Amino acid sequence: MITRRCLDRRFYLLPSPIVNRIFLYALALCARMFGVDIHASIVMSNHYHLILTDVLGNLPDFMHRLNLLVSRALIAHRGIRGSVFENGSYNLVVLETPEAVLDKMAYVSLNPVTARLVKRSYQWEGVSTLPEHLGTVVESRITRPNVYFKPRPDEKPLQLRLTIPPCLSHMTREGVVAAVHQRVEERTLLLTGPALGMKKVLRSRFTDRPATEEKPGSLVPAFAALSRSAWRRAKQRLRDFHHAYRMAFRRFQKDGSIAGFPPGTWWMAKHCGALSSVCIT
Repeated sequence: MITRRCLDRRFYLLPSPIVNRIFLYALALCARMFGVDIHASIVMSNHYHLILTDVLGNLPDFMHRLNLLVSRALIAHRGIRGSVFENGSYNLVVLETPEAVLDKMAYVSLNPVTARLVKRSYQWEGVSTLPEHLGTVVESRITRPNVYFKPRPDEKPLQLRLTIPPCLSHMTREGVVAAVHQRVEERTLLLTGPALGMKKVLRSRFTDRPATEEKPGSLVPAFAALSRSAWRRAKQRLRDFHHAYRMAFRRFQKDGSIAGFPPGTWWMAKHCGALSSVCIT
């Protein structure tokens, strides 16, 4: 699962028809350019989440291009001075098991409800996908926004299709949708307090930010696994990757050898020819 946050938690992604169009166009364009399969997405006022599969090992290029296009278009549209997104890179959490994927798909769908902005996910007016969208074309005619992007009259409208995650291929589409819906309903029952409502959400200015302060020093996980055994396997696999990479990089520093880098290596594969492959869900 990918998370990218706006600078100072400001509402630069506050829903509006043009902001939604900018994000949808950039997402559909970059997914097609870099061979990324999209499974779920939600764009909140100051961050967004994506669940995806990096089929070709292009995730860093995909994310760089997506954030670049969204940032420049929002700067042109809103007149933002400076950066749109916070410094540093995006947060990536590898979903280790089918259960973890279902769990995070429910989390993404329920994000505006959990934040008590709306009572139900379908009421959120920003870019969002619902469980029933899985395996379908969410948007069939995504046209180029009229801000920042140069007009291209001959460009065909883009499509955004939500695919079933590979680790859930043993389930039917209906089964996946039902499993996510069940998790959404279970979590909804635990929520308390009134929802703000879209009218009040849209009264915010894009320069606003949440009144509550974010807790400093919170840990950012590298992977999600709902069982102890899966968590241990993921942790060991991450350690093995770091060890193999360090050994291979030392050989590269010593004699220029590009062999022996572990699967998942990106920078060395792209810039120095080290062979590598990666698929992240």
